Amino acid sequence: MLRARSLLAPTFGLLLLITTRLPQRCALARSRASAKRPNITWVAAFFPHAKHGAVASTASDLCRYSGGFSDSMSDCDHMTVAFNPDEQALNKMSKSFGTAVFIKPVAIAEDEHTAAVLLQVVQGPNSSISENLYPHATLLSSKYPYTPVYSNCLWERAINASGAIVTSGINGKPSKVLLPSGANVWNGVLPRGFCSDMGQNAFPATRAAIGLLTENAPVFQATLCSNNLWNRQTYRCNAIQR
Repeated sequence: MLRARSLLAPTFGLLLLITTRLPQRCALARSRASAKRPNITWVAAFFPHAKHGAVASTASDLCRYSGGFSDSMSDCDHMTVAFNPDEQALNKMSKSFGTAVFIKPVAIAEDEHTAAVLLQVVQGPNSSISENLYPHATLLSSKYPYTPVYSNCLWERAINASGAIVTSGINGKPSKVLLPSGANVWNGVLPRGFCSDMGQNAFPATRAAIGLLTENAPVFQATLCSNNLWNRQTYRCNAIQR
């Protein structure tokens, strides 16, 4: 089994993604996916899973490229656009369900609990722009409070601690990250603190890293859909095409 690559490998001091993840975390990822509450609707750009050779994999190509799980269900199969939107917003977004969204990975952040790849929508309907300050796909998560929801917080903490400069694209979302001194990798500590979208949760200090991906990184195709309409067997949105 191929395992996820780590950004925090002390031997190398940078995120050249070596095999350090435990197999048990694959099972945890599967249990997290099956535990999602069906009464909560969320809209996302979903990535199809890939087939390589004769062996089918449940990991998307984005997940593979970014160092996520290679052969287990994990949260890197989607980029959340809106979580539990109201009826009016959902009806508006549903008009674009089934539409292709083209997404480019920008950088990876990881601490001792979570890893997430920062994503940029390069082409797609306006309804595919994520409500998250840092649009992302979760590569790895842990027990509460380090669930996939923490990924946005991870990026907020990492940007603040590293002193990185974030450039926004035409949709107001990050399109580029510039690290101090023009480096491609930052390693450091996220100090104890809060996140703007996670209430009064104070997170303890943790080691962390940011790694920039090449500017000619591949663009990945996803499909805009809701969690209750996305078919994980056919990788299609069950919404009626409009």
